[in-house]
Amino acid sequence: MKNRVHAEAFQKDLDILYDLYKSRLLVVEQIARRHGYTKGSMYHKLGRLRKRGYISTQNIKGFSSQGGLQGKCYRITDVGINFLREQGYDIEITASALRVSDMRVPTLITTNDLFEEFSSQGWETLDSRELKVNYNLNRGLNLHGMLSSPNLSSQDGELSSQGFDQRNYPFYILLEGTSDDFIKRIRGEVERLQQFSDLIFFTKNVEVFQRTFSEMLMNADVFTYRSFRILPYGYGVRYLIYYDNFQVLLNYLEDRFNIYEVFKSDSEYYQNYFETVVEYEGDEYYLVNMLDYNLTNLYHIRNYTNERYKEDGRKVLLLSDSKRNVNYQKILEGIGHVEYLYVDVEDLMNYPVY
Repeated sequence: MKNRVHAEAFQKDLDILYDLYKSRLLVVEQIARRHGYTKGSMYHKLGRLRKRGYISTQNIKGFSSQGGLQGKCYRITDVGINFLREQGYDIEITASALRVSDMRVPTLITTNDLFEEFSSQGWETLDSRELKVNYNLNRGLNLHGMLSSPNLSSQDGELSSQGFDQRNYPFYILLEGTSDDFIKRIRGEVERLQQFSDLIFFTKNVEVFQRTFSEMLMNADVFTYRSFRILPYGYGVRYLIYYDNFQVLLNYLEDRFNIYEVFKSDSEYYQNYFETVVEYEGDEYYLVNMLDYNLTNLYHIRNYTNERYKEDGRKVLLLSDSKRNVNYQKILEGIGHVEYLYVDVEDLMNYPVY
């Protein structure tokens, strides 16, 4: 019995060290949550690992005073890495190579939270290092990682011709206090990411969301992407987990608004940049979903000129959140063939998707 308890405790130490190796750094709350400890118990265990020289701590810097992320984070040392090697772990990187600059620490902590949320729902993740190696990207890019959805269907609910179409979402995280210069620098980057069809910006407060949305809408080549999303962080995580499967959103619209998908007929002409046609209150519409703040959709609406509308006859039904974080009527001012449907965010997030 005693030997079994000792073996279990030893394995838990190894699990924590390997987690620190894979994640580069973590705060105590993250480690406790991932490994099933209370925060107090975790402090004691980390203290023992630190005394053995397996881990070290560093103060969290580089975060705005409004952000609230303070205290220390934990890193694995070369002693800890050698210990993992001795136990048979496949370790290739040194502790110095895992080191993160003070300015990047808060973003990495947030990224690790993000990965934990999505991994628990069956999503695959790549951190920034893995992403740049796998896609042969410039190491200087500010991309923070990539999320790969477990949903294999395309947005209109049909499988691709190969039967699989996994959606990969490279992402940026923009924290409180992100400067206009940094947002503009990233805007320049996204024009060079030709390998990807989709892109996400997670923003940590309303002010950064608004500045990022405005900069990208006015100056980024969003039309080169299938989706180009600017998402408030907390809402965006929940939205993607619930509604990345577009069929779930269609189910919600049918239940709440009596909106029904219309399957496209081979004998009918449709605008090819609008994937979904629906029937609402007796009329057919092109459904445009702005609940995920996809700027590419705004480009498609602007491209649907009045002349094209007169030839086609279908208006656009634009879905927006009831909080109206973005004034789409102002952005699309002068386009008379758009109708707006406002969705209650709380109701959307409480819809039984499973």
